[in-house]
Amino acid sequence: MQNLLSGRCNFPVLIFIMQPVPSPLRFMTGFGRSSLAGLAALWVTACGQAGPGPEVKPATPAQPGLWSVADEDTTIYLFGTIHMLPPGTSWRSAEVDQAMARSQALYLEADVVSDPAGQAAMVQRLGLLPAGERLSNKLSAEQVSQLRIAASRMGVTMETLEQTQPWYAAVLITNAAIRAAGYSTDGGVEAGLRDDARNAGKEMRYLETMESQISALAGLSPETQSAYLSFTIADLDQAAASLGQMVSAWRTGDADGLARVLIEDDMARLPQLKEVLLDRRNADWARQLAALLSKEPGEFFVAVGAAHLVGPDSVQEHLKTLGIENTRIQ
Repeated sequence: MQNLLSGRCNFPVLIFIMQPVPSPLRFMTGFGRSSLAGLAALWVTACGQAGPGPEVKPATPAQPGLWSVADEDTTIYLFGTIHMLPPGTSWRSAEVDQAMARSQALYLEADVVSDPAGQAAMVQRLGLLPAGERLSNKLSAEQVSQLRIAASRMGVTMETLEQTQPWYAAVLITNAAIRAAGYSTDGGVEAGLRDDARNAGKEMRYLETMESQISALAGLSPETQSAYLSFTIADLDQAAASLGQMVSAWRTGDADGLARVLIEDDMARLPQLKEVLLDRRNADWARQLAALLSKEPGEFFVAVGAAHLVGPDSVQEHLKTLGIENTRIQ
């Protein structure tokens, strides 16, 4: 298959790898310092209603990647997701629905819904600069100029971004661009699976915490954070087209294509980002799943960002090093 992108794009990394980073704005009362008032305008743009969705065209039946690992009394289904999608995007299949129906519990990456106020406080703690510091003082003059242009295009004020760590500025711009392209968490796979589990009375379980996810970004070196922000700004023009191409590849189950675009062509530019967002987490999740396989009978449905299930350092490859083979169902 040809490379899915004419260029390279960071935007899909957010929706294939991590749950959307919550904004501190909805729950500002009691958490924000006075200078956070300027952030209020960002909520509508970056974290409110998505923009007009991409044109919906007849599509082939959905077949996103689905794998299983099993022993004598336990089966674990591994399903790659996209956390944000255009409303109305079809992604279900008979295989996915059947695996979900048979499972007694649903595993997601992290609980993003039960403690929004606590998550907002955590994002503010890890994503905002100390009082008196400004983002522009951490960037070159050229980066500041590019950031101003990007902020204007995305409807984000510079005063908003001046208060953020470089990684969080990149996430906010990414979030705004994704939503402007018509994507939202309401259309994302996790939202649908969460509803399925709740309606069927299934247990909800999680592989990690939101704080561990955000800490992975916040712990990046200043140099990597700055490069991440620069790449994000440089890729703005490609965002909408690239997202559409990647969703198409994901829906058709093109694991090799996703690995090439998301990991080899994209995250390889920032090895430290790949290490903390993919490699370490994949290894940890594989250990957790191996323990589940050996200790608890039953069937379990595990839904994680699609990038975690493709490439040479995928969860499945880490499971193989533990002596656990996988079978692709779809």
